[in-house]
Amino acid sequence: MPTISQLYVQAWKVLKRHYWKSLSVVFIYMLILSSVSFISPFVTTPEGRTILTILNYIIAILIIPMGYGVNFVMFLNICRGEEVNFSYLRIGYKEFKRTLGTILLQILYTMLWTLLLIVPGIVKSMAYAMTPFILHDNPELSYNAAIEKSMKIMQGYKMKFFLISIVYIALAIFLGVVTLGIGTIMITPIFAAVQAKFYQHLQTESLK
Repeated sequence: MPTISQLYVQAWKVLKRHYWKSLSVVFIYMLILSSVSFISPFVTTPEGRTILTILNYIIAILIIPMGYGVNFVMFLNICRGEEVNFSYLRIGYKEFKRTLGTILLQILYTMLWTLLLIVPGIVKSMAYAMTPFILHDNPELSYNAAIEKSMKIMQGYKMKFFLISIVYIALAIFLGVVTLGIGTIMITPIFAAVQAKFYQHLQTESLK
């Protein structure tokens, strides 16, 4: 397994030719995800705000398959030499029930562990982190089976992935402060590509 800096370098090498187009796909996804916030300032009544809150939760759930396609499948395919296109915004809906159900289960498990204690919640979130990639590569797997496979391949690598995530968070905060938030969006595709490269290396390690 490469070092953290090597993973970031490898990710950038495969991403740089696709960076701007992948960023545009990510940006559209983010716009849709935050769509309710655009109209929130114009709603002042308590009833209206209640409706907006409910609508926000509904959108957040229904957009999960889009996030799966944009943040995981697209960048994994980039690392495998495929081209970027806007179809990744809808690819997760081709298996809507399988994708949504598995990711929701992953989120639920993480929340339950976090409610128990913060540290176990973080550890489990690292263990579950490869679930979306496994969903893509193993169409026969879903729900607990995909999550359990993620836990298996992440054995011995959770701390490394945690440190990779910490590096990203630190960079995102720094760039966000320096560039008034723009840098945080700009670095998002790089971290997504790092996750995909990490998954590829896990696959290689599992064959040894």
